[in-house]
Amino acid sequence: LTFDFNAGAQALVGEPVGVIDRSDVDLFNAYRDTVLNNLRDAGEVTTYNHTLNARYRLPFDKLPLVNFMTGDAQYEGTYRWDRAPFSQDTIGNTIQNSRKLSLNYQANFLTLYNKVPFLKDVLSPPRAPRRPTRDINNEDRDGFGNTEDEKIKLEIKPLEHLLRLIMMIENVSATYSRNEGMLLPGYAQRARYAGFDENFGAPGWEFLVGHQNTNLLGDRTGDFARFAADQGWLVQQPNLNQQFTETYTETFNARANLQPFKHMKVELTANRNITRNYQSFYRYNEDLQDWLNDTPNETGQYSATIFTWPTAFVNDDESFDSDIWGNFLNYRRTISSRLNDQSYQLDEPEANGYFIGWGPTSQEVTIPAFMAAYMGLDPDNVELDVFNTPIAPNWRVTFDGLTKSPFFKQYFKRFNINHSYKSTLTTSYLTNLSYEEDPLTGLPTAFDQSDFGNFITPRQYNTVSISEQLSPLIGFDMTLNAANESEPQVKVEIKRDRNVVFGLTNYQITETKSHTLVIGTGYTLRNIPNPFLRTHGKLPVQMLDETDLVLRCDVNIRDNSTIIRKMQERQNQVTAGQKLISIKFSADLEVSSKLTLRAFYDHQITEPYISTSFATSNINSGVSLRFNLNQ
Repeated sequence: LTFDFNAGAQALVGEPVGVIDRSDVDLFNAYRDTVLNNLRDAGEVTTYNHTLNARYRLPFDKLPLVNFMTGDAQYEGTYRWDRAPFSQDTIGNTIQNSRKLSLNYQANFLTLYNKVPFLKDVLSPPRAPRRPTRDINNEDRDGFGNTEDEKIKLEIKPLEHLLRLIMMIENVSATYSRNEGMLLPGYAQRARYAGFDENFGAPGWEFLVGHQNTNLLGDRTGDFARFAADQGWLVQQPNLNQQFTETYTETFNARANLQPFKHMKVELTANRNITRNYQSFYRYNEDLQDWLNDTPNETGQYSATIFTWPTAFVNDDESFDSDIWGNFLNYRRTISSRLNDQSYQLDEPEANGYFIGWGPTSQEVTIPAFMAAYMGLDPDNVELDVFNTPIAPNWRVTFDGLTKSPFFKQYFKRFNINHSYKSTLTTSYLTNLSYEEDPLTGLPTAFDQSDFGNFITPRQYNTVSISEQLSPLIGFDMTLNAANESEPQVKVEIKRDRNVVFGLTNYQITETKSHTLVIGTGYTLRNIPNPFLRTHGKLPVQMLDETDLVLRCDVNIRDNSTIIRKMQERQNQVTAGQKLISIKFSADLEVSSKLTLRAFYDHQITEPYISTSFATSNINSGVSLRFNLNQ
């Protein structure tokens, strides 16, 4: 456990106004006494701040059974006091504080497995000693000259494979941090002793160490501004024009490395970010004789890794309709029923199947329906608050064990298989100033101006978006064996991308999909005669006798489309998209250590989906020279 505290203050030492007349003894003594008293009182403090840090290292290393884990917890609190301008003492001083909570955890499971000798041998089997070849008689060899020990024996050990599968988790790491801050203007007290006032009361030790209006779980539990007003710590200034602010940021990241089989590696990642900012004019209202939050406003953002794999391969029909779109429209009634059960609990819905206040265009209805449809969830169990969307891991898988097989080894020097999946949900909101609620039940009471009449909700969401990348869905990276030093390289990838944006202002879903096939080849002809070599005459550069010719060809076939799905009209319309074929070829020849000659060919063919665009074919080819001026 470590703890440190740092504090600093700035102060002004005042002196009487006017010219110092040393001939007037009484006047000079009065001046000197005033300056000495101000020095004794440390002057007039204009700024005070301090920072405290506490860090605790979890004692995993002290326990033999869990010493493969490490972790620590850290707390950082800050406080700052700023004096009001000397000419505007009536507006009060300003105080602010912050706190940061962070947790770090890491576990190396390989250290745990190696504690057991049998499991250690499973992960790293010892090599069997080989007999010296000079000690082997010809009678011990077969017709091919191999001994029994040199023959490859295929042994299947179910127990070892099962144990390796159980021990596939190699290491896990996770970090969590939460940053919060508060700024309160109109503070009437001074900062004297470590931030306290003269009476060691204001603003309270909790505020000085960074306490906020939330508990350790992030739930709001207090109102410091109201507490300070009730204690008489604030100036009763109705014209205060500086805002009271609160900030909140929460970040979570996790990573795990797995190896379910030999030569196969899996990396899992998950993250979540939440941001909230609140601001208002907290000041005294003379008419009501009370403190009010004037024009409160809150904004927030949310992003997290999610799981949309169940709907990743759902294709559209010829009219660009899809089952996901149909599920979204149908799920709205289920969400409306759930919201009614949690609020007014009416017995029967309206004629269209929706309950009063929770209509087909209510964002409280459409957002959960959107999440359930595009994430492949049950509408009866999906979270009604998008900020509570459960996070899910994304992954990347690599396998490089094919070249360990004799069949592949004779054709390939390297053969890697790759797969990657990433899906993220993002959204943001701001305060709905028209929101009204019942003070007793906390249920909404105001309706909007839509045809059905939906409850006005406290948050107004602009968009909810899902970004999904299978990059690649499957990829092959190969290096072929060759008789010479030239090693042909081939790369093949199939990619799928999907971006879905749900706009809450026009109730439209914009889907952008992309299917891509990438084929890349490379070949290097090494040590070929330089065709530009000159044997007579003097040239400004020295030619190479032998050089390398680097050939590369890339083919990219991509099919992308943008579809707008109109919820109220129930229409699907293609607004953009095309089929693109790209062929690129290049040949690079190093003529000398300074000069490189390059020939290239680039052909782009597009075939649009919409009639307002035209099919195009562009060819760009030529020869370029690159001269390096570096010594």
